[in-house]
Amino acid sequence: MKELCTKAKIDNIDEVYGFLDGKLAEDVPDISRRDALKLHMVIDEIFNNIVSYAYDDEDGNVWFGFSYIPDAKQIILQFQDEGIPYDPTKQASPDITLPTKERKPGGLGLVMVRKVMDTVSYEYCDGKNVLTMSKNLDV
Repeated sequence: MKELCTKAKIDNIDEVYGFLDGKLAEDVPDISRRDALKLHMVIDEIFNNIVSYAYDDEDGNVWFGFSYIPDAKQIILQFQDEGIPYDPTKQASPDITLPTKERKPGGLGLVMVRKVMDTVSYEYCDGKNVLTMSKNLDV
C-alpha cells in the first residue's frame, strides 16, 4: 500500500486528492472519470469526518493509503488516525423515509460511502482507527 501522512486539517484535503490522482495516473490510467469522482467523494466524506471529529481540538494526523490490485481490477483505500475510537460501520443508516425536518442530522455521507464502495471495514489496531474500503472497477 502506498501511503501519505498529513495533518488532520481541512486545507490538506487537496494534498490527499493529489496523492490519489497521482496514484491513479500511475497505476490505473484507464479509470473512468465516474469511478475517479466516486473515489473523490469518498475521500471528501471520510477525511472531513476525521478532521471534524477524531481529534476534538487537538492536532493529529491522517494516514491515507492506496493500492491497486490489477488482476482483480480493485482499488483499496485506507484511512488511519489516532483520534477517538470510532467505528463508522456500526452506525445505523438514517431513516430517509422521514420528512427532512424530522431526521437527525448526519449519517448520509456514510450511506453514500457504503453505496459507492464494494466493501467497508473497520478495526481499531495499535491505537489507530483503521478504515479500509475497496472498489471494483469496470476497466
